[in-house]
Amino acid sequence: MSASGTGMFGRNGAVLAAGVCAVAGIAVWQFFGNANRGYIDTASLFYWWGFQWFNPDSETEHGVLILGIAGWLFVRNWREAGSLERRAEGAGGGAADPALSSRLSALSPYWPAVAAMVGGLGLHALGFVAQQARISIVAFLIFTWGAVALAGGRQAGRAAAFPLAFMLFAVPVNVLDSVGFWLRLWVIEATAGLAQLAGFAVVRNGTQLFAPDGSYQYDVAAACSGVRSLMALAALTLLIGYLNFRGWGRRLGVWALCLPLTYLGNVVRIAAVVFAGQWFGQRAGERVHEWAGFSVFLVVLGGVLLAVEAL
Repeated sequence: MSASGTGMFGRNGAVLAAGVCAVAGIAVWQFFGNANRGYIDTASLFYWWGFQWFNPDSETEHGVLILGIAGWLFVRNWREAGSLERRAEGAGGGAADPALSSRLSALSPYWPAVAAMVGGLGLHALGFVAQQARISIVAFLIFTWGAVALAGGRQAGRAAAFPLAFMLFAVPVNVLDSVGFWLRLWVIEATAGLAQLAGFAVVRNGTQLFAPDGSYQYDVAAACSGVRSLMALAALTLLIGYLNFRGWGRRLGVWALCLPLTYLGNVVRIAAVVFAGQWFGQRAGERVHEWAGFSVFLVVLGGVLLAVEAL
């Protein structure tokens, strides 16, 4: 690899090779991307994935927002790397910054990009045979990183790494159904305990909470478990940690707060409904339920921002 960072093919050759690979990869995932012709009858992985973003039953309607944020993060990271490069070269003819030069020494094109593209195609083959489109989506993101890194070097590879990983939050995940079930039971149990601690003779029967005198009765449905907002909130908390810290220890520490804060937010939400029903009747609790969904986001966002400030 040359000192100028253009590699054995030269910069233009690397860009051309990356472009050819990208077009070939897009064709593979467009025409041979989805082997499972179930409720979405299409061979295109892009259509299969995009369909989930506009289908309310998939509960992945935040996917478009995730895509927009990922694009913004890439541009931000790219500009930041460019700014570091200019500073390392020494603005206005000044002396170069050795520390910044060291940080930028890894920003030249490198062959792991090719390995990522080959690995992405191999993983897609596995997902195609297993009829698991989600595996193919992960494979596509890995392949995309390889193409970007090959075209723009390590600067582009570093800039694209987190945004592409962030796109995983836009993948529909069925395992959340199981998580949501247990989260709902925990929320119901905690809400009943709070109500009884406050002196209310609330009765719990499965997923139902009701008053012995019949003044109110609520069924905590699956939508109230918080799982619908869990992926969006997980993405939000990781984004906040990523933008505020450079070390991954603190970033992941902030992200780990998502699940307990989501649980706490839903307890606050359901408890508010039960308390309103206890004090003012069934209809009052239903009115609280209509707007109390925002309380989950307020609890999570507030808790994360407090944690960031403390760190």
